[in-house]
Amino acid sequence: MSSDEKSSNGPGRPPKPPEERRTENHGLRLSPKEKKNLRRRAEQAGLSMSEYLRRSALGGEPVRSDAKKKAVRQLSAAGNALNRLVEAAREEKIGSVEGLEETLEAIREAIARL
Repeated sequence: MSSDEKSSNGPGRPPKPPEERRTENHGLRLSPKEKKNLRRRAEQAGLSMSEYLRRSALGGEPVRSDAKKKAVRQLSAAGNALNRLVEAAREEKIGSVEGLEETLEAIREAIARL
């Protein structure tokens, strides 16, 4: 059985399909200052340097800044509160609250843009 056909007999992650395995390597020359800067950014993002560079180079978002993370948490909390109000209004536990569903949708869209 080839290494591509092996199945996992032990605990842990199942093997990736061959097309998803990272087997290629590309060297990158950096100055010590550039490397230090990249390492700092990767650490701030909670990523390895390889993953940080891969995401940056391939168009992914390498990090969410602390401000974005805080905004997402705050918007999520506001959205959850509005969702509870909408549900209470639907169940007629409170009077009609016009505009809550539209506001809730606006919050969801704002979170998605972050």
